[in-house]
Amino acid sequence: MKYIYPFAAIVLLLTACNDKEVKPLDRTTTDWAFYKLEGNVKSISIKSNEVMNSSLELGKTKHENSTGHNTELQFNEEGMLILEKKSNNKGGPYEQITYNGKEQKLQQIQYVNNAPGIKTEFSWDETGQHNTAINRKNPDNSQIDRKTMKYEKGKLVEKITYNLQDNPIDRVVYVYDKNGNITDENLYLGTEFVQIKNVYTYNDKNKKESEIRYDKDSNIIYSTKYEYDGDNLIAKELTNGNGETEYSEKMSYNTKGDLEMKVTVDNFDSTETVERYQYDNNGNKTSRHIEKNNQLYMKINYTYDEKSNLTNLTVIDSSQVPVDNRTYTYTYDEKGNWTEKVITINDEKKYIEKRSITYYN
Repeated sequence: MKYIYPFAAIVLLLTACNDKEVKPLDRTTTDWAFYKLEGNVKSISIKSNEVMNSSLELGKTKHENSTGHNTELQFNEEGMLILEKKSNNKGGPYEQITYNGKEQKLQQIQYVNNAPGIKTEFSWDETGQHNTAINRKNPDNSQIDRKTMKYEKGKLVEKITYNLQDNPIDRVVYVYDKNGNITDENLYLGTEFVQIKNVYTYNDKNKKESEIRYDKDSNIIYSTKYEYDGDNLIAKELTNGNGETEYSEKMSYNTKGDLEMKVTVDNFDSTETVERYQYDNNGNKTSRHIEKNNQLYMKINYTYDEKSNLTNLTVIDSSQVPVDNRTYTYTYDEKGNWTEKVITINDEKKYIEKRSITYYN
């Protein structure tokens, strides 16, 4: 009998250890999924250069999107983003952001002439869900401005902005209904006088039905009404303080919930814009057809590879003439992530993007 109790203790210990076993990682909730990355990526470095000739000789740093930057991303073992670095066209630092996951920014440093410029720090509550403060500072650590956020029962109820002398200059107060929907948003000049008031109403599915903006004298500046079919927004109408419609939208959807058609009427310039969309079986947009006042304005066609990466984009103008044709050719690694993308514009190879990827073992 003297051996029974030690044996039972061992069984309990093993059971406790099993209870603490790590659950399988749900990749759909990771930042790897957001960036469409396969495998347990540790870091990824993305660089783009212009192409000098048909032999794909690399030229200077240049991006298809003129506002783009060479970028490095780092992830923890749970697939959450922890660091993002951007460099300028000369290879110097442009911006650095640290994270505890993409949705929880911790610090942002913007560089000027390769030296740290504005530093922004973000504070969070113990849940990591609520941003409680944002502080912007100069290189000498002096304050530019700061914001504080106050929460009650997990809802933001007050936001105050302070200037460089740390005096409050803006205040926003939020009021909620029993379902947790914002019903009133009061924007103060300083902290005492309401300058703007937004009032919201909701339907029985907690979808916003109306939004009215008032000035400090309680005059309506504008109002917006929303209409739904289930979860899909099918109509939106904005009227001015005189009750005149200035802008409206009507939307329709396919059986998968993808936007199929959007009709926009802007009474400022008497323009009616009709946009039609088509999709493939994976939900990728394959065409966007735009008409203005019943005349073709533009048509864009898209094609994708089996990984749903864009392989071709063609823009056709109002005369039915292709004015922009872009082809994207990929090279993939064994994990299924692309490591090289050649961008061809109007039959001329223009850019190469290369990605260096490291993985956790």
